[in-house]
Amino acid sequence: MLRRSKRTSKADKAVYQAVTERDEWCRPCGAHGDLHRHHLIGRSSTTTATVAGVCQRCHNWLHVRLGGKKLKLHGRADVVGGLTAEWRQLDDTWRVVPGR
Repeated sequence: MLRRSKRTSKADKAVYQAVTERDEWCRPCGAHGDLHRHHLIGRSSTTTATVAGVCQRCHNWLHVRLGGKKLKLHGRADVVGGLTAEWRQLDDTWRVVPGR
């Protein structure tokens, strides 16, 4: 189940409900459990294509500020196999994991 913010519009709630029904696992790593919403391009664009369910660990890695991000998501969340995850390696190269 995805966590909900206290301040959301009716349109956003409908998108979040659709994302909850669609994403039963973390899109980057596949973990099940308590999922969070991650906006791929910022909160100004809340659609099923721009919001993905992610676990707490991946959500933290998406928002790491010190030392740079350790995880990036690209693509469309509303298409099966439409998201590409990029994981930062110890040598600062990125490992691409396509299609979740």
